Amino acid sequence: MKKYLGIIIFICLFLTITGCGKKGVIVKDDLDIEVNSEVKIISLISDKNELEIINKDDIVDTSKIGKKEITIKYKDNKEEKEQVIKVNVVDTTKPVIEYKNELTTKAGKEIDLLKDVKVSDNSKEDIVATVVGEYDINKDGTYKLKYVAVDSSNNKVEEEFILVVEKVPSLTLGKTYYNKDNMNNGKASYITEITLSKDMSVRSYTCAKNAGCTEYRGSFKISGTTLTITLNKYQDVDGSWHTLPKEAQVSKKCTITDNNTFSDNNNVIYVMK
Repeated sequence: MKKYLGIIIFICLFLTITGCGKKGVIVKDDLDIEVNSEVKIISLISDKNELEIINKDDIVDTSKIGKKEITIKYKDNKEEKEQVIKVNVVDTTKPVIEYKNELTTKAGKEIDLLKDVKVSDNSKEDIVATVVGEYDINKDGTYKLKYVAVDSSNNKVEEEFILVVEKVPSLTLGKTYYNKDNMNNGKASYITEITLSKDMSVRSYTCAKNAGCTEYRGSFKISGTTLTITLNKYQDVDGSWHTLPKEAQVSKKCTITDNNTFSDNNNVIYVMK
């Protein structure tokens, strides 16, 4: 009996000294790691592990999604050993959208809703956001819309933003608009009044310092807040009408500021009376 007891004690001491019975490095239960993330070998090791990890600071290649084998180098009773484990590189992270919370435009004026929108993702894919929601660029109002971005792993992000379509001031047709200050920034001649007819024809009077006034006629068009006036005919002193040469025709781009006012490219203001 004593002989067997001695053998048992010897075996126990041998196992204790040599470390026999250990099953290698203990790793974490969850070995899913995000694609393109920086992961060191040590981050895969369980807190319960007692073995020394030699390559603990090695970086795991996470550039491709899927399962891959990782070699762990460790010491077991001063003996260097290797253990191969399998990790799963996954993509569970949603893309990130950079955008403005509110965009503004005038009714009838197109706007690129994606102009300043940027999408970034841990997958490093080129992702383009899309706009979800209904709006009418020709109708003033406030529209609640969404930017949506999806990566190849079907991670989806939605961000709400607001599109404000402002009402465009509309000039009253069939009325005459007068030069507010009867001046043209010091120029020798200036337009004293402009009449915008309902048939889209225009009539204006241009006066010169120390001289009379000449009546001009032409057409106009309105696009959003821009009023474009083209004058191509004039009345002579004898009352006859003549067509101006093309190079002498007058084209003025004006900005509509409200329903009763517009200003030309010389900052001359015309007001309806």
